[in-house]
Amino acid sequence: MKTVRESYLSLNRPTKMNTFQDVKVAFHEANSERECNGLPAMRVPSREAVRLAINSLCFLEVTRARYGCQEAQKRIKPVGQGLQVDRPFERVEMDEWKIDLVTIMADAGLRHLFADDELVELGLDNTRSRWWVTAAIDCRTKCIVGLKLSRNPKNSAALECLRMTTMDKGKWADAVGALSDWGIAGTPEMLVTDNGPAFKAGRFSDACADLGITLERSIAGLPGMRGNVERVFRTAASTLLHRLNGRTFSSAFERGDHPAEDLACLTTEDLCFALVRWVVDIYHNTPHSGLHGKTPLQQWEDDHEKGNYALKSSPCERDDRLAFGTHLSRCVDKYGVTVLGLRYHSETLARWYNSVGKRDVEVRWLPYDLGAVEVQLEGVWHHVPSVLSGFSGLHAQLWTEARRSLRAADPKKLKWREEVVVRAVNAIRNMNSDRRMEFGLIAQNWSEERYAATEKDYFSGFHVSVSEKQPEARGGQYGQVLEPSEPERQGTTELSDPPLKKSSSPKRRWLTNKGDEK
Repeated sequence: MKTVRESYLSLNRPTKMNTFQDVKVAFHEANSERECNGLPAMRVPSREAVRLAINSLCFLEVTRARYGCQEAQKRIKPVGQGLQVDRPFERVEMDEWKIDLVTIMADAGLRHLFADDELVELGLDNTRSRWWVTAAIDCRTKCIVGLKLSRNPKNSAALECLRMTTMDKGKWADAVGALSDWGIAGTPEMLVTDNGPAFKAGRFSDACADLGITLERSIAGLPGMRGNVERVFRTAASTLLHRLNGRTFSSAFERGDHPAEDLACLTTEDLCFALVRWVVDIYHNTPHSGLHGKTPLQQWEDDHEKGNYALKSSPCERDDRLAFGTHLSRCVDKYGVTVLGLRYHSETLARWYNSVGKRDVEVRWLPYDLGAVEVQLEGVWHHVPSVLSGFSGLHAQLWTEARRSLRAADPKKLKWREEVVVRAVNAIRNMNSDRRMEFGLIAQNWSEERYAATEKDYFSGFHVSVSEKQPEARGGQYGQVLEPSEPERQGTTELSDPPLKKSSSPKRRWLTNKGDEK
């Protein structure tokens, strides 16, 4: 038994056959020593005897010695009812997963919206690789409330996934033709993540604090503390990926000789379609053992019908901008503040400028909506709308592409009329409407560095002028109407026309729109 313990209870994990060989060697050395001392030799135990001795060892002791303390805790720790959650969005878990699927990193039809260097940063460079998914799940209903794709896990993907949990996702369900709704939205009360760099970043923590979310990071090395989201990834691997070409499996042992790279034929667009359709129509409508046989969608609907609790509402437009907006510093002048060539002004900002003059202020700029910004004046945030109309709800990437198209039309021109700019923006917005699913699911990193580079490359000296429409004359003709004035009258006395005088000034001619003399 001494040899069995020393041999078998090791982190090297020897087999029972290896332990049997060690036992034979130990008995051979002991018998040689006994023979020198004139003692009879001991009988060497059989292989079956060694196997029975190994099986008699304590299971906890064997697991701890061969796999470590943490693995032993995961395997043997008793499980009761599990985490009890009483209402939706009381606890939301978020994590990252590298999909076991090789896809073609095609541009997904978004090449007309991004420059070549931006496509490379997003990972859309036509190579074969694997995407990362950042997902969030509501622990009460088991519904997936956030989903973002990124080439590498970044802070931007975690922020966008958090923002996605607070908004209606029906437009993505409609884009893939889903039969169920994806209108599950709310502000989490508690958000549980691991200790990844994206979740430990300052901007992520600040966003949670601005929304009143309690951020909890689980103990490293214990994925069971986020068991709900970890189980979702395993469910996706077992129920979705086997239907898609290019699967890499979760380990080299499971993969074997499977040629995943050679079979990869799905593009980014195909992957987005499959993920959204699987979440909305398959996962949300599959009975869940943790919900006593209910589907996640049924649990969500039942909780809403009861209405015995008050959910935290989704953030308003202003809170959304303060929590997820890019942090900028801008100088206030008589034109207001300028961000990416757009001017933002208000009466409050004008009064503040009149009292203090030019000064730098803190600005919160949301790349998903260029219709307004938040400006901090004397420690208080103020809503400042755009001077130009037509930019409400416009994404910064569409505005950047509109600027590229204007520069392509006239590279040297920096001042453009408002109606020309709005027309270009609407054309690009309509062109992008067919690609809104991929555009919304792929995480875009609008950090301070990317903003500074974009402003320097495309909006340096760029200006949009607000044009006034000319009044229309009679008959729909453009021009200014000149009406003859009535002669002045004094009392009731009628004045006769004065005699005509020959003027020394040159004769004036009045022309109509057709050019006739009058």
